[in-house]
Amino acid sequence: MNNKGLTVVELIVSFALTVIVSLFLIEIVLILKDTYISVGVRSVLMNKQAIISNRMNQLFMEKTVMNAERCGDNCVKFIFDDMLEEIIYVNTKSNMISIGDYANEFPKTAILGNMTATTIHLENIAEGNNNSILKITIPIEDTLVKNYHFDVEVIYQYDNRKQDWKLTE
Repeated sequence: MNNKGLTVVELIVSFALTVIVSLFLIEIVLILKDTYISVGVRSVLMNKQAIISNRMNQLFMEKTVMNAERCGDNCVKFIFDDMLEEIIYVNTKSNMISIGDYANEFPKTAILGNMTATTIHLENIAEGNNNSILKITIPIEDTLVKNYHFDVEVIYQYDNRKQDWKLTE
């Protein structure tokens, strides 16, 4: 009798081992795919967050705010010492944040929250020192990246004895 062939039991065992190894490989590929997507989305949102924060900080550092007023929901208009106006607007429906003539669109999976802009006046601050704070916060999340926030937060200090304005909610 010739014993050079495979038995049925050997074939079943080899197929079972092949299926088990294939399942592990598929699971690893799916985990790597999710990680790749999560890291890519996180990178895009962090870049957009940095660009918007830098743009706002640059605006407040280069000029002096003479007046600020609300221009609707998620909208604040700033008038600067050179009499130029800049509007910061968050459009939650189209996932877009605009600062003056600059606009930045976020991915469809991003969720932009309502912008808050508040001023706080501090008491007993010596003359010549900044005694007021403007804080702007724009909450940003993404459905593909759980438990992670990409909020834009900008703080601007000023002296309300020289710049007599107050932004109220």
